[in-house]
Order: sequence, then structure tokens, then C-alpha cells
Amino acid sequence: MTLDYNISLYLRQDVGKLRSEILSALRLGACQILFSDKVPLSAAVNESVKIIKKTKAAYASGFVNAVLRNISKNGLRLPDPKEDELQYLSIKFSVPVWLIKLWQNSYGIEKTNEIIGTLKKRPPLYLRVNKLKNSAESLVTKLCNSGIEAEVCTGVEYAVAVNNAGKLWKSNEYLEGLFYVQDLSSQIFCDSLNIKAGQAVLDLCAAPGGKTFTVAQQTGLGGIVKAYDIHANRVALIKEGAKRLGFSNVDALVGDASVFNPDIGWADMVICDVPCSGFGVLRRKPEVRYKTADSVDNLPELQYRILVNASNYVSDSGLLVYSTCTLNPQENEEVCTRFLKENPLFSEQVIDSFDNGFGRTIFPQDYDSDGFFYFLFRKAKAIGSI
Repeated sequence: MTLDYNISLYLRQDVGKLRSEILSALRLGACQILFSDKVPLSAAVNESVKIIKKTKAAYASGFVNAVLRNISKNGLRLPDPKEDELQYLSIKFSVPVWLIKLWQNSYGIEKTNEIIGTLKKRPPLYLRVNKLKNSAESLVTKLCNSGIEAEVCTGVEYAVAVNNAGKLWKSNEYLEGLFYVQDLSSQIFCDSLNIKAGQAVLDLCAAPGGKTFTVAQQTGLGGIVKAYDIHANRVALIKEGAKRLGFSNVDALVGDASVFNPDIGWADMVICDVPCSGFGVLRRKPEVRYKTADSVDNLPELQYRILVNASNYVSDSGLLVYSTCTLNPQENEEVCTRFLKENPLFSEQVIDSFDNGFGRTIFPQDYDSDGFFYFLFRKAKAIGSI
């Protein structure tokens, strides 16, 4: 959006009406001109002109040359924040106005500005230590000796942050199953569940398996974690990961989280990390920000359907867990409010000292991690049970 805005300043037509070849060449050139210190301005212009000459839109080479020379001459330009602050934020950070409005209405202007500010940063890669094989301190020492920059995360016992992950997937530490990837927010979430050794846990929508593996460590070999995903290839990833890590208490299976399966049985805890809009992970998936408002309208209904189905597997006094990686109350608090209203057997479960009266939202700026939401429900005991 930042590039298109700067390109549009030198057009007589809407930027969206340009042929794809022309727009691509202009975006490439503008990106180099405005954001790259390593490419000379003249080279950025000339290379884009060469590119367009090799396409069916070669006739536009002069046009591309003129637009890019204007951008090179005038540099980065943004809307005046005094005239329209929303438009200014939208163009500067390449976030749609509707999404900024959603955050402002939901979380306030200050917190919204903090969320947007995180988009400039490259997100760290977080690892969860396989405590069956080593400690966080031991893993960091081994990774550093292998030329991988890593450090222990304070406040989260088995978390490690990695800054240069290039060699990570070929390292002996990875092959030996000393760790797996799990974002810090997800680790904090799992730790807050207070899972007991020996419990039976059902993890719906489980792939690629980060939560599954952490829960498997917490239940221990005396417990069992059944991990389901609708896609067989993603279930295979969970199986491969469990084998590499040595987690024999993980059973990965193909299943649709929105459809009841009587063969699954009961569980002490059921986790449903539902499909969502992903507005909490924009740093990792920047394309997500370009979704339209109406493209996510149907998600709350699917999420609710999965949550209701998940409730069928919860044993008496058991825990039902709902989570997303988005920052959107329609997909978070509103889904949970509806569930509480329509399912009287369940009540809100306090989330340790972090409870704010209605679930917990972790913002990207809180821990330099992904945006995350989770809510816990406790199922009542059946009448006459001990």
C-alpha cells in the first residue's frame, strides 16, 4: 500500500487499473528506490525499464521510466497526518483503514499504535525446549557452539529465542530432538493451562504441533494427547515431530474439528485453536493484512461450530479451551460470550493472575511475540456424580 500510494501520485488513472506487468515493474523499482540503500537510484529505474521491455507491455517502458524518475526525485511521500491520521497510518504501515479502525474501536488508539509499531520489527523465532533431553541453558550453549545465536527467554521456563535460524534445521540439536518451534505467546498459553501429569488431552486443529508437544511434556508418559487435523499431510508433520522428539504419548489423527466423532471419547481437557483471520501474526504472514473486512465475516460461525463440537468431548469438571492467533473481538470475545449464553453446562474459568474478567489477549508488543487470544471454560459436574 505504501508503494502503490507513491506510484499513484504520478498517475492519471487508478493504480489498480494498470496491467499487472506494469504495476509489478513499478513496485519493484519503487521498493528499491524508497527502501534499499544498496541499489543506486539510476540502477533501480533502469532495471525496471529493462524488465518491462521483456514483457507484452514493452510499450509502457517510457511510462515506467517517467514514474520511477519522479519517485526517485521526490522520495518517500505520505499523507498529511493532520488532515487524515487514519490514512497516514494506513499508508505508512501498509495496513487497511478498516483494520486500523477495528483495532482502535476494540483496544483504543494507544494500544493500536503499539500494535502497528511492531510491524516494523522482524519477529524473533522462539523454540520450546524438549525437557526430556535438556534444559534451556544447555540448549542455548549447544546452539551457540553450532554458530546459531540464541538466548534463554526470561519469565518462560523452557523458552529460547533464536535470531539467525539459517543453520537451525540442519543442526544436530534439531535432528536429536532437543527442541521444536513454538511462539512465545503459545508457550505462555500452554503454561497457563496448569495441565496435570497423567491427564488425557484432546487437541483439535493441532497442526503443525507446537501446542501438542508442549502439552505432551506436561501430561508426561502417563497421559495421552490426541492431536487432530483435517489435512493428512499436516497430521504427518505432527507424527514426524513426535517421533523426532521422543513423545510416545502423542497420537496424531485425521479429523474434522467441526464434525462430531463418537469414537474420540472423553478428555480431561479439550483444546480448540480454531482457524482465524490471523491478525495477530502479521509480522510472520504480512499478506494477511490485505484481507477485506467481509472476507472474515463467516469465520465466527465456523469457530463457534468447532467450539460447540469440542464441548462434546469434555468430561465432567473438565476444561474446554478456545484460542486464536487473531486480534478481533468478533472472533474472540464474542464467540465465547455466545457459547456461555447457549451452553449452560459451561462457565468461565479464571486464568491465573492474568484473568481480566473475560479471557486473555496477548498483544505483539507485550512480549515481542504473536498476538494471541484464549479463553477457558469449566464443565459442570453431572448431577449425582461424586
